[in-house]
Amino acid sequence: MKTGEDRAVRLTTTKLSVTLVQSEPAAVLPAVDVLADRLADDELVYYVRARSAEALGYVAVDSPKEVTDPETVADLRIGLEFDEPKVKEKLAKALVHVALGNPHRLRHQVASLAGHLNDKNELVRYHLCTGLVVVGCEYLGMTAAAEPLQERLGDENPYVQGRAAEALRLLAASETSVGSEFDLEGDAGTQEDPPTFLTD
Repeated sequence: MKTGEDRAVRLTTTKLSVTLVQSEPAAVLPAVDVLADRLADDELVYYVRARSAEALGYVAVDSPKEVTDPETVADLRIGLEFDEPKVKEKLAKALVHVALGNPHRLRHQVASLAGHLNDKNELVRYHLCTGLVVVGCEYLGMTAAAEPLQERLGDENPYVQGRAAEALRLLAASETSVGSEFDLEGDAGTQEDPPTFLTD
């Protein structure tokens, strides 16, 4: 059983990892295994697991080989089924970063990710739509996601709508390569400002 002191230490170190990884991703590489263990430990408080997922996601962008092993990707994906809403937000965000670092790792997870596009949390829906856009930029033919993405065109959040529309355009595209220069920082539709609901 983990003591209160153990939890406090894990909470503090995980917070520091998230702060550090945003400026120096390589500095967190020695802690990747520890973060992955915390992600998989359902006895930990949700905040520690959520921030562990977030830190791993940031690492995945610059060092995908260190994070995108099948076990870690599975923990991120499976957590969408059961976790607390705040954890699911970070899991979905981490999966986007995994896709940015190595879209191949999610190529065969399209149906699974699309199955969560109706999540009650708009952040989860947005991040997963974004992840499908990233995968779609590299691999055309995400037919398993077609129906869930169509449903998101009527989403109450315009940014989710926009990401779904982007993914559907990729789905409908010919075999002409879209490449990796797709503007993922752009807005979802006509909005000029970044989506404020993404602010942590």
